Amino acid sequence: MPEGLDVNLVTVAIPEIDKFVVHHHNGAKAAIDAMSPSRRWSAETNLRSWRRQIHTIDPTSENGWAFSGPELQPGAKASLPTGAVIVACDYSWAKARWYAGQHIKPMEIEAALYEVTATGLDQLTRSMRRAWARDLIGWLVKNREEIPTKSRVISSYGAA
Repeated sequence: MPEGLDVNLVTVAIPEIDKFVVHHHNGAKAAIDAMSPSRRWSAETNLRSWRRQIHTIDPTSENGWAFSGPELQPGAKASLPTGAVIVACDYSWAKARWYAGQHIKPMEIEAALYEVTATGLDQLTRSMRRAWARDLIGWLVKNREEIPTKSRVISSYGAA
């Protein structure tokens, strides 16, 4: 942020982890725990959740690395400038050799963009698709032109 710039800071609650993603994770964990040892072998489940204030985006990326800026903790309070945009991503996946009566969806994703306003956070858009990052990047490129974009630089050795 440039020095000498008068910025209105607002204290906001960073969004908590999505309850449907947590439910998916807990259900997958319970299903794996109930499996016989031979089926439980190599079964996994994982829950990831992160928030970031967006400073720049990389439209060539297709995952969370497309959004650069400081990390924020889910459920924590933070003082952010009005107009700041936050990306929130919650992701639960499960892998197992499922058997009759025990099926858990392989993944649950909830990703959203929020804007800091004088009264708190407003949700701008969200995606529940596997291509969530492309959805959010597309929305930002189209609707928030003031957010700088950057592209990965690929060097070529031996070029003159």
